[in-house]
Amino acid sequence: MQEANNFDSFPEHPINQNNPSKLFQDKQVGFFNSKHSLHPIDETDEFQDPFSDLNLFLSKKIKSTLKKHGSTKKWSTKIQNELIQGILPDFKKQFPRYRLGLSALRKVWEKVSFYYSKVSVQEEAFSENGDLNIDYMIKKNLGDYLNAHKEEDLAPVTTSHKIAIKLSECIATLQGERPRVDYLTKKIWAAQKHLVQDLPIKFSKNPFEEYGKLDKLIVKTLLEKTSQREFNFVDLHKSIKRSITQLKNFVLTTKSQDIYQMIAKRLATKLYDNSYIVKNYCEDDLESIEQFILYELEAGSVDGNLNPIELTQRIIALYPLLSALPKDLTSEDVENALSCMLSDDDQNLDASSIPSSLMVFLTTELHFIQRKNLFTRFEDILDHLINTINLSLDLPDISNCHLNDLEITVWNLFANLSNQKSPFDSLVENELSTAMLDSVGYSFQNTVYIVLHYFQKAKSVFIETQDLSNEELSRKIEIWALQNDMLCRYLHFDPNHEILKLIRKHERQVGEDSHETFVKTITTNYLHLHPLAKHFAKGLQSRVYIFYKFFWYHEMTDSSETTLDRFVKWHELSLKNRNNTTSLMKVIASKLPITPLYKKFKEQS
Repeated sequence: MQEANNFDSFPEHPINQNNPSKLFQDKQVGFFNSKHSLHPIDETDEFQDPFSDLNLFLSKKIKSTLKKHGSTKKWSTKIQNELIQGILPDFKKQFPRYRLGLSALRKVWEKVSFYYSKVSVQEEAFSENGDLNIDYMIKKNLGDYLNAHKEEDLAPVTTSHKIAIKLSECIATLQGERPRVDYLTKKIWAAQKHLVQDLPIKFSKNPFEEYGKLDKLIVKTLLEKTSQREFNFVDLHKSIKRSITQLKNFVLTTKSQDIYQMIAKRLATKLYDNSYIVKNYCEDDLESIEQFILYELEAGSVDGNLNPIELTQRIIALYPLLSALPKDLTSEDVENALSCMLSDDDQNLDASSIPSSLMVFLTTELHFIQRKNLFTRFEDILDHLINTINLSLDLPDISNCHLNDLEITVWNLFANLSNQKSPFDSLVENELSTAMLDSVGYSFQNTVYIVLHYFQKAKSVFIETQDLSNEELSRKIEIWALQNDMLCRYLHFDPNHEILKLIRKHERQVGEDSHETFVKTITTNYLHLHPLAKHFAKGLQSRVYIFYKFFWYHEMTDSSETTLDRFVKWHELSLKNRNNTTSLMKVIASKLPITPLYKKFKEQS
């Protein structure tokens, strides 16, 4: 039998199962006499490109053979024949214009065999299904770089890019897939930037990295998740994705006015018991206010098109008008005034005897009735006005500065009447908590609008990114989840936030107390200053943890420490105070799956 290198191409006809290479000895059945001109693949640009469809196809086919029989460094006739049988049929279908020479096939085989022999000796290099373990390869290459103590590049991110390029050819060769170098670079940099000492914030980003509006939502969600409980990387990724998907479904399927009502009702139920009205009025006064609200609610529902937001605004505007009415008004006074205002005879119209406060009230009410088309008969209009005025006689005076509390009362009553549960209640609760804790002193209405504005911004983000595939979303989340709490190093928070100032005040206790004890101390102090925060106890603890971690990573460090150093110290303290027997190495590996550890950490563990 001739040597493999003497044959120039694969035949057109089916391969002889006993000796496939024998067919190449008869040029009558080969490509040489083919009616069509076929191009040798080793003379094409595609063959030189490791990421071309041609090379990916060949690499994948050869990898499956190596996986089946194990790696070998020596080319043999047996390998040649098996590759011909496995590759040729599909090759002819996918690349009908090319001729596959044995010399070219051997070159690809040698490259695949080289990579396979290097990688296969590493136990974790392949997953259970035989695919290349990309995370392990990143961790291994990044670790080799760090442990070699090489000099830093002018821009540290170039190291990530170099490793990404190096791994990309290995992935293409062993997986038969075209990797995205930009994505690999982002992923590697997500680990590397936390291993660099004294890395300025302006250098923490790279040309491949994006920090758009969707990324901000992801980071916000990550911080909230990790402030509530411990997550490994896999669970954190899944939890963030679930929350982002839930938020997307909520804002895209719920009308703004419905979101407003959900926010207002939920906030009102928390603030009602501590409102000025509840604390300063007797039960009879509270009952009078409630009866008035219920009457207006019923009157506004006549047309079957009740808008609670509009009705609330109406009650807030109507209350001062009713308070200003003369207390000795009779039904006849109201009827005469109404008749005068509805008269078509302008010449006989004499409004001089009508009190100005009654005139303003009637004008306002008539405009409302006409716009809502509530009543058409004079008698019905008169009855409504008289009922409203009669109810107002028992209403306590509420100054303009406390109308905010009247609005709370109205929405609390609406909440009690509806008592509807929604699968999105937790989203509203979470954002209300954030708004209340970040915006101390804002009015009820301002707080509602702050939360509503957040959901409206989220909606615009999801509309802008509606073409983003599920896979791309997962990749975005992955880049951030791979960093866990370490991303706090490069975030920005209001330096004058009340919680952050309390943490600075108790700075000496950081590292001395357990994390749980320290958070409890800050929470207790905050509640002493802001008692209403007790209604958002869960959210307060979460918020304290977020600012505490920011302080730990961003402020309580120096240029000699990497972010990973701070991460390790956090979990050393955590394990110590919990008397946890779990290995520090295992904890870090589960949370930071692609982050290599320095030798000193391995020795300590």
